Amino acid sequence: ECTSADSREFERVQDRKQGQLMSIYGCSRAGKDAIADGLKELSDKYNYSVSVTTRQPRPGERNEVDYFFITPECFANLEESGGFLESAEYCGNKYGTLASPVVKALEEGRDMVLVLETEGAMKVKSIYPTAISFFVAAPASDLKARMERTETTEKDRRNRLAQIRKEISMIPKYDYLIMNGNGMLEKNIELVHNIIKGQKTRTSVNLDAIEKLRKEY
Repeated sequence: ECTSADSREFERVQDRKQGQLMSIYGCSRAGKDAIADGLKELSDKYNYSVSVTTRQPRPGERNEVDYFFITPECFANLEESGGFLESAEYCGNKYGTLASPVVKALEEGRDMVLVLETEGAMKVKSIYPTAISFFVAAPASDLKARMERTETTEKDRRNRLAQIRKEISMIPKYDYLIMNGNGMLEKNIELVHNIIKGQKTRTSVNLDAIEKLRKEY
């Protein structure tokens, strides 16, 4: 079912007390979804936005849980109506983040985690510059081995590697680089979790607490 939400509403909540937005981007098969799943296990305080895509489900993926799997026509209608916070094309398929659940969570003071394809990353950063952004990469040997297990054709592998080469040049635009080599997943989940916790202690996000201290002393 196609639903509509106006992404322009996102800009109207910027001056309010609201939750923190965390964005996880990364190379194909680098493990960004696995890191997000691991964060869910560490804390129930993280809220997640389910992305929309026009690609076909992979084995084991569930509609409305892993992605909203919709038709290209429905996707185009959502784009035209302003329903996406960001949308992008990746390896021939469209991906998008619905604006409405993100706006609602942040307005209610809840933290939100987005797992995104990299083409739409800079749009989210431009709309919400205080979002914490992570880029997940992996050594080429590890990543190519994962592709050998998951990509069905040599053409798919070539296309994804070509996309990764473009993405590597964008890494300096992100706040943190997470190198997710083989055997590093558990440590990286804990690392991302600790970085997010540390962000909560920054003075720029604790202005109310600072003002309270001034009054107490």
